[in-house]
Amino acid sequence: MLCVGQFLEHGHQDGYMHRLRHITSLYLRKYTKKLGSFSWQTFGYLSVTQLILTILGIGSSVIWARYIPKETYGQYQIISSTVDIVAGFCLAGLGHSIILSSAKNLYGNFRSILGLKFIANILGMFALLATAHLAFSDQPQISHALVLAAFIFPIYELQKIWPPWLNGANRLRLLSNLKMFRRLLLVGIIGLLIFFEAFDLNVLVISFFGTTALFSLIVIISLYPKFHNTKKDSEIVKYGIHATAASLLGTLILSDKLIIHHHLSIEDVSIYTIALIFPSQIKSLNAIFKQMMVPHISAAASIEAGWAYLKPKFAILVGLFLCLGIVGFTILPTIIPLLFSEKYTVSAPYTRWLWLALSIPAPAVYLGNIIIAQQKKTFLYLNSTYYPVLLFSLYLLLIPKHGLWGAVGAQFIASLVLAIVYVVAFIWYLRKERNINPNGTP
Repeated sequence: MLCVGQFLEHGHQDGYMHRLRHITSLYLRKYTKKLGSFSWQTFGYLSVTQLILTILGIGSSVIWARYIPKETYGQYQIISSTVDIVAGFCLAGLGHSIILSSAKNLYGNFRSILGLKFIANILGMFALLATAHLAFSDQPQISHALVLAAFIFPIYELQKIWPPWLNGANRLRLLSNLKMFRRLLLVGIIGLLIFFEAFDLNVLVISFFGTTALFSLIVIISLYPKFHNTKKDSEIVKYGIHATAASLLGTLILSDKLIIHHHLSIEDVSIYTIALIFPSQIKSLNAIFKQMMVPHISAAASIEAGWAYLKPKFAILVGLFLCLGIVGFTILPTIIPLLFSEKYTVSAPYTRWLWLALSIPAPAVYLGNIIIAQQKKTFLYLNSTYYPVLLFSLYLLLIPKHGLWGAVGAQFIASLVLAIVYVVAFIWYLRKERNINPNGTP
């Protein structure tokens, strides 16, 4: 093995840089070979695009916080949460089917999934109309805006179709470019609304929901002719329906803002939303690695094969998210008031603990992805049941007694429990598979 001493024994300065590049190349080739199909070039591209998305996202949130009244911002968040809850009942689990179908080039499944999803979206529209009339009849501003969101909903929810398909197909650059273009559109909408001082809640809903709906429709129409076969696997589609049934309780996770609104105030919803902005970037970073690894994990023939792919990267991921957790916990209290103005300074303590709660357990999610890719229905139902019930119970228990700190504490406890369950379940399934096939190879 070449070493620094051998390098220094050579005589001329002009040759040093050439040999240094050669030695570096040898080490990089050895290291990237160890990491398998993990493409650092792709990672670099995705990192840059995600950085741009993050800057645009935080920038738009800063604009919201500085120019839009707290009450209007909180009302919009209530509408958004209500829409997300209803969306959870609209065959949300088909996202798993889309990724698996795309990874296996089963383009025929896409047509079936698209039809099922659109029918579910129509039913979701009626559910939102009923919610606007029954749940928010005493709050006419929210009720009227929610009616508008309901009529846009069937097309708006098509945004759940194209990202997992492109992810499963490993078309990560196209996926990143589309996400970035969508974000630019939304930032442009914010700029126009501020320029014309159009801060009416109905205008906000039509602008943001309508833009997202139109963009998703155009993307799907553009992708549809590119499906080159009619291959199907009905079991994968059925698995998505199983995943939906298993994830119905997952809508409870989205209840935090509604519970805060009920027990505290609409202004507290705004404060809590600002507190979530930076911690949500942990999920965005997590999504970069997931986008890169999901095609390989989904195509793996077994848990053993999935682990063989993930194992060389896992320690790096653990170290990365641990460092991010510590750094963010230290600096975020200073950043929040600088960006979002003094009126949101109160969000800073909540932000740092939410950041820590989401960053440290993050790598365990990839272990769960390996299990889910093997269509382990018992794990799917268990995982989709206990976590939302636990988090919802903690919300109900802690928010009325401790206010926003209760919401933070609920997320912290639930995240740690989730990580522990993922690790234990992965070890159990891996050992079970090895016992069944002790001589098997990944």
